[in-house]
Amino acid sequence: MKYIYSLIIIPVIIILLAIACKKQPQSQCVITSPDNGASFVVGDTITVSAEITLYDFALWDVVLYVNGNEAGYDFEPPFTFTVPTNDYLSGEYTLTVQAESMDDEPGVSDNVTITISALKPQADFYYEKDHPMYPRSVYFVDQSTNVPSSWLWDFGDGTTSTEQNPRHTYPTAGSFTVSLTVTNEAGSSTLVEPYLIKLWNNCPEAPTVLDIMHHEYQTVKIGEQCWMRENLRTPQYPNGEWITFVDNSLEWAALSPYDPAACTNDLVSAWDYGILYNYCAATANNWQNDNEEGQGICPDGWRLPTKNDFEVLANYLISNGYNWDRTINENKVAKSIAMDEDWRLNDMAGTPGNNQSLNNSSGFGLLPAGIRTIQGDFIGLYSFSALWTASLANAEQVQTVKTEFSEQMTLNSENHIGEGLPVRCIKQ
Repeated sequence: MKYIYSLIIIPVIIILLAIACKKQPQSQCVITSPDNGASFVVGDTITVSAEITLYDFALWDVVLYVNGNEAGYDFEPPFTFTVPTNDYLSGEYTLTVQAESMDDEPGVSDNVTITISALKPQADFYYEKDHPMYPRSVYFVDQSTNVPSSWLWDFGDGTTSTEQNPRHTYPTAGSFTVSLTVTNEAGSSTLVEPYLIKLWNNCPEAPTVLDIMHHEYQTVKIGEQCWMRENLRTPQYPNGEWITFVDNSLEWAALSPYDPAACTNDLVSAWDYGILYNYCAATANNWQNDNEEGQGICPDGWRLPTKNDFEVLANYLISNGYNWDRTINENKVAKSIAMDEDWRLNDMAGTPGNNQSLNNSSGFGLLPAGIRTIQGDFIGLYSFSALWTASLANAEQVQTVKTEFSEQMTLNSENHIGEGLPVRCIKQ
């Protein structure tokens, strides 16, 4: 009988001893992302994730170390950390995740090694002009890629800056080439923007002007002349009478050339492009509805320019280096008076339609408004601008100044008095 009990007890003891000797589960920390040996580029944001399994201690916190330096911590799952690398240099880095015990018991950890490399920066930027009260103050914003560590700006007026996003005030009006050089440990690159900043002098005696409707216009001083920098957009004569607006093409075609009328091209904003007036309206009903000699539809203190006024303008621009190629011996100034947008594209250098960012160095800001023919058709939008003068060629033709998207020079032209053209005013 004793023998039988022994046969039963001994196996039980063996089983109990085996259970007692069985190894208990161990707490562990495993980095699941990134993989060991992963590669990154300076500027990347690295996501570090870890799984923590606890059996034998109470968790206090989980800490991320980068090359032994604390880079983040968390108290509860999921244990995920982000590591921005904008300020990192190229090289190998050890990422360690340490799960720390609440009772000062040894914790558990895991680590991986990654590589971070730098790429050569690519320079890029944009700019914003400040408030109109400070027309020569410009704010430059760096948009370079691949994490530059240094910046060198050249503002084109003899001054520089090493700020990332500088604000610069130009001492004089003019056209300025701006460059930005960016550098990091992988190299450098430079972006040059020729004649990017165009700053003009408003007329000191009249920085802005109001028409009878209290529409405000910017002005520009070019040589000794003071011009409006925008096309006129008033529907009233200087004496307060309203101009007849004719939208319908058949009604426009039926007008007598001596009936004052105006219209807008619905394809563009009259606020930007102005109103189109026939000659009788531009001259304020043949000079009857204005308040001053030669005023026409222009505000008080201003007048409809003559052909000679435009010749003075062109000659000043030519002799002062506003030709597109900087020569001073022939008329190549179309580009300098044309606005730097909206023109039809053209392959010929020096034309308003070619490389339009270089347009408008004079500040005149001419938009390609086209005209309305005596048949009532709108033609030339985005292709040319023709401006009224006060100078008649004959009883039914007026001397005008034409600027085309495909011509380097401003053109002497003639238009019928019944056509609709924009108006620019010059100060008396």
